[in-house]
Amino acid sequence: MRNNELYGYNFDRDKNALIIIEEEAEVVRLIFNLALEHGFRVIANKLKELEIKNRKGKYFSQHTLVNMLRNRKYAGYNVRGRYDSINLFGNQRYVMKKRDEWIEVPNERIEAIISEELYNKVQESIELRCLHGNRGKNISKTDLAGKLKCGRCGASFILAADKRLTNPKFHSYYICAHKKSRGKEYCNAENIKKSSFDDFIEKQRTIIYPQTGELSINLQIKQLKSQINNIDETNIYKTLKTCEEELKDLQKQAEFLINNMLTNMTETTQKIFKSKMEEIENKIKEKEKEIENNQNILLDKERYVRQLNSKIKELEKQKETTRKELSREEYLKKVDYFLINSKEDIQVVLK
Repeated sequence: MRNNELYGYNFDRDKNALIIIEEEAEVVRLIFNLALEHGFRVIANKLKELEIKNRKGKYFSQHTLVNMLRNRKYAGYNVRGRYDSINLFGNQRYVMKKRDEWIEVPNERIEAIISEELYNKVQESIELRCLHGNRGKNISKTDLAGKLKCGRCGASFILAADKRLTNPKFHSYYICAHKKSRGKEYCNAENIKKSSFDDFIEKQRTIIYPQTGELSINLQIKQLKSQINNIDETNIYKTLKTCEEELKDLQKQAEFLINNMLTNMTETTQKIFKSKMEEIENKIKEKEKEIENNQNILLDKERYVRQLNSKIKELEKQKETTRKELSREEYLKKVDYFLINSKEDIQVVLK
């Protein structure tokens, strides 16, 4: 049963191999790319917004996403030795080992949906979010409140000023909250001048990182085009042509009867003629109704195709505007946090 297999793959029993299902594989790639910047809850919500569901027709849960993003099979690896067998009082049971004890080896019978590099980057992003998830509380009231994270200890950076100077306003800097409260022995992260960080934002705000946005748009466009391709109008046209030919034949029969109607017909002949004409006229009405129904179906399909093509055009325009210059406020709305490893190494994590 395909429902019991790993999403993105079809199991070929003859070859004992996992074969990619391209339509599902695109969703898997989208999920992994989203995971570079977002947590499980956000990814689940984005998939729901895109109306992307699993094989059972349900939306992806956070638990499912965790299992998918941790599954190295998507990078073409086979995973063995995940469980230890324990014989406790004669009852055998299995206990999962620590992840670093698992045996993970490349397998040529598993087609890779994502690269090993992408898989590893996603694992790092997940660990980073788990480690630095705390936004901190004691933060100065600035538009960067809660957005600066220390890459060494995970605390928030806060805004401070050198009080020894006559005008500390122009000598403000960001400092790790743990360094400020517990000292350099606890965290020796570098301080960053506020003006330097403002310059960094000024450069960054002209750039949007559109990879995941474009992936989402491309996936939507592909799904819409697939819907258009699945609309088969050939059979409707064939049925319509057949109905029109049958209608012409019936009209010819009626015309033939009228042309051959005698002026001095007996009562019996008149009854036969009338009965035959009624039969043909009823068939003509039915055939005209059938033609009308098929024409309406065709018009509905054409209208539906126009709507789908209109959506595709809108998405194409949206793709063209994925790169644009943003104001500082617009840019910061898109940023989840900045991970500060040093003055020269600042990572931007988008929402």
